[in-house]
Amino acid sequence: MKKLIFTLFICLSITLSMSGSIHAQSESDNLLNIWNNKDGKVDVKINYNNEIVTLFESNNQKYETKEKVSKDNSIVITQYYKVNDNELIALGSTKTYLNQQGNRLNIVVYQNNEKIAQVDLQNNQVPLENSNNLFMKSTGKTEYKWFYQGSYNGSNKILKFTIGAITAALAGSIGGAAGGALGYVAGEIINEHIKVVYWHQKTWVYLMRTPGSASYPNWIQAGKYKYQTSYYRDAAHTSLIRTVTRIDG
Repeated sequence: MKKLIFTLFICLSITLSMSGSIHAQSESDNLLNIWNNKDGKVDVKINYNNEIVTLFESNNQKYETKEKVSKDNSIVITQYYKVNDNELIALGSTKTYLNQQGNRLNIVVYQNNEKIAQVDLQNNQVPLENSNNLFMKSTGKTEYKWFYQGSYNGSNKILKFTIGAITAALAGSIGGAAGGALGYVAGEIINEHIKVVYWHQKTWVYLMRTPGSASYPNWIQAGKYKYQTSYYRDAAHTSLIRTVTRIDG
């Protein structure tokens, strides 16, 4: 089972979060403008439930956003707050939809059921290497090994995007969940003003065989897949941002 890396060309926006008492305040302006006018760096943390919390300043005012990404990376809900003396004043929320159809990715952002941003992206897969076997081990009579499927390159042109939206786009492009590590990658992308992030992904499938079984000596899938993705600041892959490894199954 091969996972494909896509080249995404993106233009959009982002949001953040914090702690303390919460009060509501109406805010009719486009909430994405708050993020687009931010000053300096953002501070990102990932809560135990994978909620992405971001603290930033815009026009000398502190703000916080809290974002949740759906399990299939198709929806990002962003709650915006103004921070005054450690008190959170709720400003409203946006909902970002990511819809992939074939080699196209459509991203739409809504606020109060009104569309405030939209972008269409073209995706391209870039396989690099042939398969090969690695990491064999034996447990009793049963042998296990990771079967190396190959590697892929990808890139993502990110201009104006929320942390949650960047996380969902990266996760969707590498075929995984939007976990905490990707949230920190997204934070570094924003803080370093990286317009294009590049990555290299290696993939493995876990196999097994048992002497005496009907399938022996053939290897059969054991229900696990491993993905190791390294994110870079440059196309030559010399300036590493972070490496993320995950195992499904």
